[in-house]
Amino acid sequence: SALVQDISPESYIDLTTEVEKTYDYAVTFGCPIGTLGEFSGALEVQADGSTEAQKTVAISCLPANSPPIAVCTDVTVPADDLCQADANVDGGSADPDGDPITLVQSPDGPYPLGETEVTLTVTDDSGASDSCTATVTVVDETPPVVSCSVSRLGGIDKDDDDYGDDDGGSLIEYGGELLVNFSATDNCEAVTSPLVSASVDIGCAMIPIEDGQIIDVECDDDCEYEFDDGVLETESESTVVVVTSIDGAGNATESECANLCPKMKRGD
Repeated sequence: SALVQDISPESYIDLTTEVEKTYDYAVTFGCPIGTLGEFSGALEVQADGSTEAQKTVAISCLPANSPPIAVCTDVTVPADDLCQADANVDGGSADPDGDPITLVQSPDGPYPLGETEVTLTVTDDSGASDSCTATVTVVDETPPVVSCSVSRLGGIDKDDDDYGDDDGGSLIEYGGELLVNFSATDNCEAVTSPLVSASVDIGCAMIPIEDGQIIDVECDDDCEYEFDDGVLETESESTVVVVTSIDGAGNATESECANLCPKMKRGD
């Protein structure tokens, strides 16, 4: 049952006159402690101890709404090809009443490289909310991508006894005077440009070169090199351009980018 806690503005009404009157009352009902459910209550108007009017009303005794509980956790995620990443900082947020909840992160993703403080707000279907903060850390785990190009500057220096087909094959098949260019790209190059370098491996030595290096390649059984007026002259049976790059996060790539004597015959 429900208890009438207060009736206002009067607690006594004089109904002995024949004049019809209308009264407005504010009535507050209280639910018994520990009792939930649907109940009915009666409002009575009495005169001289006798009931003159009665109104039955339905009363719902429901538990008070409990707000949701926001739980955050710091997360570390790898950067994508655009050097950013989405992340979820929810660590198990829930509503004690089992009500549906909505989770909103501010700022929302994707997040840039480095650390970003994120606020998670959890709201139930009654509008009650709770919030917490966490740190999203985006790290670069992708190594740079290297490339190189080799183009002919002069004629082909070859000897039919030492080289492959004598059919006017390509520059890279037979050596000669070559221009070597190399470069590197990285997913986070907008933040930190990758460092790139190259060397020529002739078997007995690794020779550092600059982008745009001219190499005069002679493919034979020797293993010698020298720089003559800025041109790298090599004599070896294997001449390979090796390009290395490292980005700002320490991710490194090394690639054998071009073999300048791939058809060299081994001597008997």
